[in-house]
Amino acid sequence: MPIHEIEKNIKEFMEEHGVKGFLTLFFTNYFYEMTIDQIKSYINSDKPEEDLGYQYYLFDEEIGSYDEVREFEGEIKEECRNMAERVVEELENADEEMDKVMKGETEELSISEEDFQSLLHNVFETLHEEINIDQK
Repeated sequence: MPIHEIEKNIKEFMEEHGVKGFLTLFFTNYFYEMTIDQIKSYINSDKPEEDLGYQYYLFDEEIGSYDEVREFEGEIKEECRNMAERVVEELENADEEMDKVMKGETEELSISEEDFQSLLHNVFETLHEEINIDQK
């Protein structure tokens, strides 16, 4: 795909979905890739039945069809999108500067890279604590 087409697609996406939509898409794909990588990389050679890389393809004790695997991946993607939406919402509400970013008002931002990293870290910590509470 030529670079001018890529630029056009990105510009159209940003016009339609804004920064919030971009961040939601970014975090959805980021979480999805991390999740799939984690699932497929866990290997338990002593007990293959506990090997997540193997279990990934099992449905009702049988190797799943292509459609079953794709459906499962779709469910994972949906969960990742839900988490991404929570992260973006937390970011949006966490700081006045981030609210400006979400609205595309980036001309007069005063947030440093370190402050942004700290803010993002705090959002992930908050969500991690919520998830751990939900699992108990």
